[in-house]
Amino acid sequence: MKIAVIGPESSGKSKLSEQISVKLGIPLVKEYAREYLENLDGEYGENDLTKIAKGQYLACMRTEKGDGFISDTELLSIKIWSKEKYQKVDQDILYLMDELTIDLYLLCYPDLPWESDPLRESPLLQDRMRQFSWFVKELNKMNKPYRVIRGEGPARLDLAMKEIRSFSL
Repeated sequence: MKIAVIGPESSGKSKLSEQISVKLGIPLVKEYAREYLENLDGEYGENDLTKIAKGQYLACMRTEKGDGFISDTELLSIKIWSKEKYQKVDQDILYLMDELTIDLYLLCYPDLPWESDPLRESPLLQDRMRQFSWFVKELNKMNKPYRVIRGEGPARLDLAMKEIRSFSL
């Protein structure tokens, strides 16, 4: 099964992805944006989002063999961030989204405390809630299967595992 963990900044995507990867024994596709931005000299621009989308897509495609993967973020996140930051989305991002098949999206609700990080830009809860609403709207518009994941600590992982098991039955 191919699962993507998505949601607003600081909503627990990376930690949850790692935990699910271990629990299910399937490969983890790390967030390519983090690697890309940490190696970027200076501010990123609109064209960088397309490069990030291509990197995330290729990482997923390389990992696609076997019993699936768990992806820490996904191209929908890049689409939403592009809309947030630049009010438009590059056609290459949309094309790659169509090419990548995800079986289940786990949408992290922003109910965790904000954790500061040099790569994060939206510390206000209202911004994170607006972004969460965009995820819901986009997933519904694209008719993609998703489950909202809430809670803290072990309860968050337990809910995610329950949703994965119920989806795959």
